[in-house]
Amino acid sequence: MGLSFTPAEVFRERAGRSVLEVEVRGLEITPGQIVYSKAGRDAGRVFIVLDVLNGSYALIADGELRKVEKPKKKKIKHLAITGYVAEELGHKLTNKVRVTNSEIKKTLRGFKEQSANEGKGLISL
Repeated sequence: MGLSFTPAEVFRERAGRSVLEVEVRGLEITPGQIVYSKAGRDAGRVFIVLDVLNGSYALIADGELRKVEKPKKKKIKHLAITGYVAEELGHKLTNKVRVTNSEIKKTLRGFKEQSANEGKGLISL
C-alpha cells in the first residue's frame, strides 16, 4: 500500500463538492489536507486537518503531540496550507470513517520524506 498525496484541487474534483471547504486567501482547506502550523508552540509542525469548524477553525492532529482523540482546535489563519491532501485519509475523513494515530503518523512521515526528496512543501500565503 503506497501513500498517495494528491493536489487539493484534484482531490476535491474526485470527492465532489460535498466536502466541507473553506477558502483561505484563494486556497481551500478540506479534511485530509496537510498543513503547517504558523503560530503557537507547535509552529513549524506538520498536521492533517481532521475537520473544519464554522469557517474560522480547523481540528488538526499529527498522531503524536496532538492525537485523533484530542485534536487541536486552531484558527485557520494560523495554518499554512501545503496544497496537498492525503488521499486515503481524506476519503476516510469525509466519509466519517475512524482514522487512527498510526495512520496519521505514517502519512505525515511519508509526506515529509517525499517533500524532502522533491523539494516540495509549503505554499506561502
